[in-house]
Formats: sequence, C-alpha cells, structure tokens
Amino acid sequence: MKTNNIHPDLPPICPSYNETYFSHYNFDDSNLSVAQNSAIEYGGQTVPLTAFANVIPGDVYHLKLVIADNNSSELDSAVFIEGGNFNTCPTPAPPISNDNVNLYPSYADEKITISADVDMEELVVVNMLGSVVASVNPNSKNYVLDVKDLQSGIYFVSINMNGVKKVKRIVRK
Repeated sequence: MKTNNIHPDLPPICPSYNETYFSHYNFDDSNLSVAQNSAIEYGGQTVPLTAFANVIPGDVYHLKLVIADNNSSELDSAVFIEGGNFNTCPTPAPPISNDNVNLYPSYADEKITISADVDMEELVVVNMLGSVVASVNPNSKNYVLDVKDLQSGIYFVSINMNGVKKVKRIVRK
C-alpha cells in the first residue's frame, strides 16, 4: 500500500482503497510547520495495524511484512513495531462467573498483591516463552506474590477460582 493509493490527495497512480487505514500526511504545502513538527520524515502514515494468530508453542512461524515506496529512489519507507507486541500468553478459559480479580501494582520489583471476590485456588506465573516460573495454592481471597526473584520482563498470572481462570499481565522491573 502507498499513501496515495490508500488516500488519493496526491495525484493517484492507482485508485484509492482501504482509506480507513490512512492516518495522515506528514506535510502540507501551505504550512511548512506540519512537516517540521512531524514525528517521522515520511510523506504519510497509516493508522496502527494489528495482526494476531493462534500459535502452538515451540513451532516456528514466519512473519512477512511488505511495504512500498511511491516512485522514489530514496527508499525511505519503514515499518514501526511497537515494543512488547510479539508475546504469547495462556489462553484463559471463558468466564463463567463474575469473580472479580484485582492485581496491583502490575509493574513491580518486589511484591504484587492479588485479591478476588472468592478464594483463589491456584496462581500460576508464566513467562513470555510459556514456561511456568511459579505456582502457588493460596486458598484465600488475598495473596501477596513475591516477584523479586524473577528476571525483569513481562509475565502472566493465571488465577484459578472455582474452575474459572482469569489471566492478568504483570511486569517485573
């Protein structure tokens, strides 16, 4: 896709399509400050796009990104990927109750407090590779999870209550 075939303000080479993916141009011939205040030096940009897929841990997958440049020999196109977006997490069971879970702070270096409306039977901490790094059976509505021995990074806490699993994301500083 090119900015001028997503959004045809420039002389169109192709008819526009998928205009909902267009965000804005980073220039305005009548107002030079638009380009001067742009976060990136590209003619335009799309809205953030999201892709997702069901994957099997341990299998190899390939991601193909294709970008185009509009009649330019400068080769100045780019794809920006937001940090932390290539991650996996346990798939929670569909909720079958209104059991409420609170977890705070979700960004911590020592302890995280978890509370629920009903007794939590099991807490399982999983790293980004899908490996279980901690598991406890609090059998209580409140539990303080010690995270100081975990490496810095993103983890998921699976909370089992009455056969219902809820998953919360935490970050170890």
